[in-house]
Amino acid sequence: VFGNKETGSSHLHFMRTVKKLPLNKNIKVLDAGCGKGKFSFWLSQKYPSIQIDACDLSEKNIVSCKEYQRHLNTNCNFFIHNLLDFCKPNNYDLIFSNQVLEHIADNKKVLHNLMLSLKPGGYIYIQIPNATQNRLFGKKFIDNFNKWEENEHIGQDLMLSSLASLLENTNCKIQIAKHTSGFWGELSFELKEMALSY
Repeated sequence: VFGNKETGSSHLHFMRTVKKLPLNKNIKVLDAGCGKGKFSFWLSQKYPSIQIDACDLSEKNIVSCKEYQRHLNTNCNFFIHNLLDFCKPNNYDLIFSNQVLEHIADNKKVLHNLMLSLKPGGYIYIQIPNATQNRLFGKKFIDNFNKWEENEHIGQDLMLSSLASLLENTNCKIQIAKHTSGFWGELSFELKEMALSY
């Protein structure tokens, strides 16, 4: 699933998709690149009987997640791990990665590891921005984001069709593959970034 970096649209599309999945009791979930845990915390509140492993490369993010978790009763296990080295064969019923793979140069290796970690019949949810972005107002209007993106999005090299092909080559059956932000999502993203730039 492709979209922009907006937390709001990412969360909305994730929630809509997950609600369609058969998340039964005692299933194991991996949040691959959990950041500050917003998706894991939402999932743990919505489905308290599932087990969630949530990893991130950033120690700061994991410390923040664990601190926040102290105030909640959650079913999350937060830990530091590099996704390039992460592989637990046939371990998870659901793996999701929101706005993560574009930050990893060898994201195809990460995707391979995630597919190996997925149980047969399991689900994987990936959301990343397209390799090419068509801006409504032109790149010059969101200069600060462009500079940040140039340094951070070192793995932003996949289009919707190429991601689908990679997954299909691992015998993954694609159930939903679509662009998520659309005109209004792109407009809200660019207006926000323009406001931050000036």
